[in-house]
Amino acid sequence: MDRRTLYRTALLLLTGLGVGLAAQPFIAALQPSQRVNATLLRIDLSALPAGQWQREVWQPSGAGPRQAGQDLVLYRKHDGTLRIWLLPTKQGATAMPDIHWWNSALYWCKAFGPSLRAGVVDEQAAIRCHDPETPEWWRRHWQWDVDGKSLTGNVDDLPSMNGVIEGHYFVVGKHS
Repeated sequence: MDRRTLYRTALLLLTGLGVGLAAQPFIAALQPSQRVNATLLRIDLSALPAGQWQREVWQPSGAGPRQAGQDLVLYRKHDGTLRIWLLPTKQGATAMPDIHWWNSALYWCKAFGPSLRAGVVDEQAAIRCHDPETPEWWRRHWQWDVDGKSLTGNVDDLPSMNGVIEGHYFVVGKHS
């Protein structure tokens, strides 16, 4: 290796090291502060046994009392796997999608959830709207499995909630 190649390689390595070290404070600043992290909603999962479905009302900051809210829906499958979805709600009713969840509500379902057998979620049955007055055409399409996947493919999957599990808590909105 001649001297010129050696100097060029050393210069490139030192430049890369310098850029990496200089960028580190900027990358670290992208992480939320401890103060912000402490204000994130934490949901205790220790009381949610396998086969149970739980709803938590979640009013995002800045949302007024007349606006539609959101419910965090937590489900611990029989194998212990946890599923968490964020569903639009208003006065206890769940907004049923017009194909996509982000569209305005097509129908407000008062009894949305899984089918239960002896008080435990029946994982073979669909998560759906149990209202008797549900429009017939939509009744066939508003069905999801226990993983939140649409059974017909004609509407979106249940919208997952971002967050991480820390110990016995689900921290809403936190990224790993």
